Amino acid sequence: MSAKDQVHQQVVNALKKDGWTITHDPFKVRWKTRKLQVDLGAEKLIAAEKVWDTIGAQSAGLSAALIKRPGNALLPVYGLPQPNFVARDLQDLAAKLNETRQT
Repeated sequence: MSAKDQVHQQVVNALKKDGWTITHDPFKVRWKTRKLQVDLGAEKLIAAEKVWDTIGAQSAGLSAALIKRPGNALLPVYGLPQPNFVARDLQDLAAKLNETRQT
C-alpha cells in the first residue's frame, strides 16, 4: 500500500470516528467535457439548540438540525440558511433522520 493510500485511510477512519458520513470515495465530478476527481466526499450533521449555531454550521458546509426550545424560533430571512431538520427533541430528530434514510 502506498503512503498516499495509508494517509487516505487514516483520514477516512478519523472522519468516521468523529461522526462523519463518507458519501463518496472518491468523489467524481464532471465539468463540461472534463472529468475531475476529489479524493473524498463526506458530511456531518450538527444538532443545535440555537439557530445561529445551525447557521454557522451550514455556512461551513455542514448539514444542521435545530432542536426547538421555548423562545428559540427559526429566522426566516431571505438568503439565510435554514436548518435541514427541525425537531422538538432528540427523539423527534432521530425519527426524522430514520425517515430520510429509509426513503
